[in-house]
Amino acid sequence: MGFCYLSTCAIAVLESLATGAKRVAVYDFDVHHGNGTEDVLANQSGAAFFSIHQYPCYPGTGGRNIGDNCFN
Repeated sequence: MGFCYLSTCAIAVLESLATGAKRVAVYDFDVHHGNGTEDVLANQSGAAFFSIHQYPCYPGTGGRNIGDNCFN
């Protein structure tokens, strides 16, 4: 779901972790849930994703936390 083919934010997190960063956090403030970024980062060691959005606004996701590191 969503409008982006690539989650540049998730790509930046994965690149940061691959090149030596120990921990990276993403704070997503938007009316829409960042479901694509969440899908990429779910259970990714060293990454944390926090989404603050208007639920159940499009795409209807983000009603619960996912994995051990994605918080809605």
